[in-house]
Amino acid sequence: MRIRQLVALLVLSFALFACGKGRQAKTGTEGPQAKTPEKPNLPQSVSPGWKLASLAQSPAPPEVPAGASRECLEGTYTGVGSAIVWLCRFADRAVAFHALQSTKTQRQIVTFQEGEYLVVVEWTADSIADLTALIHAVKENLNTHPR
Repeated sequence: MRIRQLVALLVLSFALFACGKGRQAKTGTEGPQAKTPEKPNLPQSVSPGWKLASLAQSPAPPEVPAGASRECLEGTYTGVGSAIVWLCRFADRAVAFHALQSTKTQRQIVTFQEGEYLVVVEWTADSIADLTALIHAVKENLNTHPR
């Protein structure tokens, strides 16, 4: 009788331990030594002539609604025009989508959501095709960035 109880407790302990390990694998947390997610980088250059002049942490631009916890990176591009690209990271896709829905449409400002990022691009360029190339490169970079 005593051996059965010991075996049952041992099996239960292993099952609970396995459940805890499965939860950590799904959430990506491994206790106090959990890795912080990498920050995405913007492309250094984009054809037909965009060059990344600077990249730094920044407060969110005024187009991003206030009240949501977020961190932003600001990249400045020069070359075939000028563009400022803000990558604002939100807690998850739903919060980023809500922020996108709350932005106001403005001239020469493009906003879009890519995963948990809200991207705001303020631009002056001679060609919409040049701007489109920059936006596609930013989207591609965010799609290939591990989340």
